[in-house]
Amino acid sequence: MRSSAPPNNRIIFSDQGFTLIEILVATVILAFSSLMVYNVIIGSFDLNRKLTSESDSLLSMGMGMHSLERDIAQIFTPQLGQTTPPPDNTPEAFWSAPQRADGLRRTRFVGTREKITFVSASNRRVQAETRETNLVKVTYQIVQEKDGSYSLTRALDTDVFDYEDREIGDGGVINEVKILEKLVQANFTYYRADKQRWEEKWDSEAPYTEDASRYPDLIAIDTQYTSTDNQKAILKWRSEFATALKLNAQPVAAPNAATNPSATGNSNNSGANP
Repeated sequence: MRSSAPPNNRIIFSDQGFTLIEILVATVILAFSSLMVYNVIIGSFDLNRKLTSESDSLLSMGMGMHSLERDIAQIFTPQLGQTTPPPDNTPEAFWSAPQRADGLRRTRFVGTREKITFVSASNRRVQAETRETNLVKVTYQIVQEKDGSYSLTRALDTDVFDYEDREIGDGGVINEVKILEKLVQANFTYYRADKQRWEEKWDSEAPYTEDASRYPDLIAIDTQYTSTDNQKAILKWRSEFATALKLNAQPVAAPNAATNPSATGNSNNSGANP
C-alpha cells in the first residue's frame, strides 16, 4: 500500500561562506572604484578652481584696462589757438606756463615707461556737496612690490587747479588704488604719428615741441603675468588707447607748387625760366 505522507522537501543550507580570495577580489574592485570616483571629484574641484582663478585674472585685467581707456579717452586741454610762449615758459607738474594774457594754460602730459600723468575730464563726484569738477589729475604708475612682482596704481587728485605737484597725504582729495597686481612686467609706450614710431618717453611741454605733435596719438601698455595653470608660462597682454578729442593742432600745410607759380618759376612752362 502506497504511503500518503508528503515527500520530504527540506532545503539544504551550506555552512560555508565566501572564500578569502573572493573577499580580496571584491575589496580590490571596491578600492579601484572609490579611487576613480575620488579622482573625478578632485579633478572637477581643481578645474573649477583654475577656471575661477583665470576668470578673476581676466576680469581684473579687463577692469584695469577699462579704467585706463576711460581716463585716456577723456584727456583734457583747453583750445588756446595761436599763442606766443611767455619769456618764462617753465611748466608745472600738470600744466604749462600761462600761454595768454588771461592766464590760460595747456594741460601737460608726461609719460615714461613706468608712469604717466595728465588731466582728464573723467571725474565723477560720488559725495554730495564736495568741491569737485569733472576734471581730475590722473597718475598711473607701475611699482615693484616686495615679492618682486609689479602693480599698476591709479592716483586721482581732484584739486586740479593747484599747479604744484603734491604727494599722497599732502592734503586735498588724493586717492590711490591698485588696479592690477602680481604682474611679471609692465611698461608704457607712446606713438608719434608724424614720425610713425613708438617712443618710451613723452613730455608735451618739452622744448621745441610743436602744437601738431604735442600729445601722443596712441598710448599703449604691455603687461605680462603668469598663467594660473602653469606658473612658468608667461601670458602677454597689450592694449592701445586713443583720446576721444583731437588734442593736437592741425599742421600748417606747405605751399602747393600747383597753386604757387613762384615755387617753380613759371606754372605754364614746367619751371623753365623765360
